[in-house]
Amino acid sequence: MKVITILILPFFLLVPTLHAQVNSDEQGEVLVSLDYKDATLWEVFRDLSRQTTINFVLNQEIQDKKITLYLKDVSLEETLAAIVLIAELRYEVVGQNNYLFHPQQPD
Repeated sequence: MKVITILILPFFLLVPTLHAQVNSDEQGEVLVSLDYKDATLWEVFRDLSRQTTINFVLNQEIQDKKITLYLKDVSLEETLAAIVLIAELRYEVVGQNNYLFHPQQPD
């Protein structure tokens, strides 16, 4: 068992530190906390999806775009607004649980 622990530990040291946390306020609104440095949009939305059960679909052009983001106890809407602003994205909601993200169109 010690050999397995020694082999697994170095793998975890190579994984970048990413943190996503979801809480709720007194009214039951979902509050999101994110802490990412140079993370791809794919990583950010993957973790956000796991914690909110919302499906985020990213256009292939933007999946590898990197962002740095720190948010603490903000609503999902504010979280998405911040990501859209700093990553220059647009999105549309399809149904209740599906968000499609695309690069922002030039004006």
